Amino acid sequence: MKINRKNDLEYITFDNLEQTGLVKHCFTTRHGGVSTDYWASMNMGFARGEKREPVLQNYKILADRVRYFKEDEKGVAAMSRVLEEMRKETARETAIKVAKGMLESGKLTYEEIAKITELTIDEVRALDEKVTA
Repeated sequence: MKINRKNDLEYITFDNLEQTGLVKHCFTTRHGGVSTDYWASMNMGFARGEKREPVLQNYKILADRVRYFKEDEKGVAAMSRVLEEMRKETARETAIKVAKGMLESGKLTYEEIAKITELTIDEVRALDEKVTA
């Protein structure tokens, strides 16, 4: 779980959902909205007794923040960096998993595994220590 902040808006994302590459998500917190009293401050529910206008304003605040990541040049660049980091992390996790399987088979050298998985020989060697431990 990661707590993100953009201006006054606070929202939560989960790495395991992001890593799928299939789900764009966020969970709002109570911070960053305009609701008052019992609902303060980021109430997103119409059925909780609050007047309609503050809830609509809260949706607009959230939409504006999301739009930043989709349409603003800096927002798109930030989202692109995040997605690239996720892609690299997923590729590395896959390479490690494949390397472990190759090590367990015992049929390839460290050098061959490193070449196939694009890990370093030292990384493969360290994985072998973990696999055999």
